[in-house]
Amino acid sequence: APPDAYIKLGNLLRRRGELVAAFQIHQSLTVRQDVTPEEQVANLRSLVEDYRALGQRAEALRTLETLAGLRREAGILAELARESLLVGNHDAAVSYLREAQRLDAGLGRPEMAAFLAVVAERCLQRQRPAEAKRFLQQALKEDANCTQALLLMGDLASQEGDHESALYYWQKLAFAGAADGPEVHEKLEKVYFELGKFGEIERVYAQILEKRPLDLQTTLAAARIALKKGEAAEAERLLRGALDMAPQSQAAFPMLANLYLDEGKSREVRELIAAHVERHR
Repeated sequence: APPDAYIKLGNLLRRRGELVAAFQIHQSLTVRQDVTPEEQVANLRSLVEDYRALGQRAEALRTLETLAGLRREAGILAELARESLLVGNHDAAVSYLREAQRLDAGLGRPEMAAFLAVVAERCLQRQRPAEAKRFLQQALKEDANCTQALLLMGDLASQEGDHESALYYWQKLAFAGAADGPEVHEKLEKVYFELGKFGEIERVYAQILEKRPLDLQTTLAAARIALKKGEAAEAERLLRGALDMAPQSQAAFPMLANLYLDEGKSREVRELIAAHVERHR
């Protein structure tokens, strides 16, 4: 049978869970003499998937390197970058992705920054903070507002006791409005407290909201500060604003309901609950 038929048969067997049989078929094609260059490439791609399915990442990487020797394409190099990352070859992973970037205009600076931040996370998992910092600095050169890089640089600075630097990175992230959750605001409040400057956080939130009035997370953070200070009217204003911009917010609703309950505003509680039920019908 032609090699293409064996390639397809092996792929079918892999999808059925017969991993060893699939690998054996694709491996046997590597020594056939009648395989065309296109079939050779297709078979190597299949072998990569076989090795991945078998959990043999190092073999998958070696096969990808062979494939890249035949076809220096952006997609193959990007796969090489990911596979190198998984086996811990961090510098090689970055080098492969930079080469892929030169071949593919769709791989921009933000994508490179995001990948570098992931590489840094892997370094941190292996207890290599200095190496992680090096990749994070590269990430911020690619994209100064890279969310994960700013977050992790702040974390590293905080762990080193450098609260001012941590404040710089986290505050920049808050002003960029890139974070989806409350994590960066909680980190900011903690470091301002440790610096003895907790009173300044309210001013920072006001500046962010002046620049970006529809920033939900900062609005919620400012409401929490108002509640801590006992400024019920300001907290209510902020929480109502949060619900106006995000009616489905799972944070604003309970905060406003608890505020009304604490103030004994039973009518407002009923109206709030009725509106919440109506929105979720």
